[in-house]
Amino acid sequence: MIVRSISELLPAPCRAVIVNVSTKEVSTLALLSTLRYSQLPVLLVDLESSDGSLAHFARMAETEPRIDLCSASLRKHGVVLDRIFRECRDASLLLVDSDLEIHDAGIVKRMLDAVAVPGVFGAGAIHGPSWLGKAHGLPERVALYRERMWIPFTVLKVASIQDALKNGYSFINRWVPNEVPGLPWLAKQLSRRFFVPVVKHIRADFLGGTRNSYGDFRPNLVCCDTGADIFCYLRDNCKEQFVDFGIGQVETLVHHYHGITRRRLNRRDRNATDLDEILAQVVDRLHQEYGVVFPGSASGSTSAQNVRVPE
Repeated sequence: MIVRSISELLPAPCRAVIVNVSTKEVSTLALLSTLRYSQLPVLLVDLESSDGSLAHFARMAETEPRIDLCSASLRKHGVVLDRIFRECRDASLLLVDSDLEIHDAGIVKRMLDAVAVPGVFGAGAIHGPSWLGKAHGLPERVALYRERMWIPFTVLKVASIQDALKNGYSFINRWVPNEVPGLPWLAKQLSRRFFVPVVKHIRADFLGGTRNSYGDFRPNLVCCDTGADIFCYLRDNCKEQFVDFGIGQVETLVHHYHGITRRRLNRRDRNATDLDEILAQVVDRLHQEYGVVFPGSASGSTSAQNVRVPE
């Protein structure tokens, strides 16, 4: 079914959500694996795709009642997640990245069982805390990646997330300057040097005593990636629990291509995967595992043939 607003959907105990931005091949793989291994209804949110995604997934929804489709404006991932959780009426949502394939039904069941327990706001894996470094274009041991739920594959209790949103927290990612934090304007100006090549390695260690502590870390700069603010609010302020199955364990039960959409939107993003590099692998996987044929390439002219939704 195609809906104009997520609020139109009848409430479900849990619903899977996939956000697609012009990556219909990998999103089809995510969708079919979610239907197979979760047995949940799936909402696919399409953000102004230019590759025929909307028509492609609309055809799939015509023959599979578990698929619902909604289109929305192309916005940052955090903004879209905020909207989804504000509008939905389900008890919980399973977030599945558009470039993630589930391989195991057991982990989904364990996550759903965990989030059904009172006082638990989510389940899956915790990502961080850790230092960012050269892979992200930053000096070593300067920028802290704050802990959060592993957004590519996590189940979250809607009521808890809505509470966080009402209290001013958001999924939107942000950078927190942590040198002289008592003077926000100065802290912001100082943090900008880490993004300018000629001065990024100036550490200014004499400012170390002014920094706030984040557990065992006293970073110059803090990266609150998508969902980190909500995660820390619910865990630290509300004393709710997140059931962590370990990111190493969870990653063995799914396959994540990592950053396909980010790379499509920003070709300069070095910490992401180019769709062209893995397209042949994805198309072959769709054919061998699900009987779906995607002729051609990701140029926007392809259309799937023989699509069959798994039992």
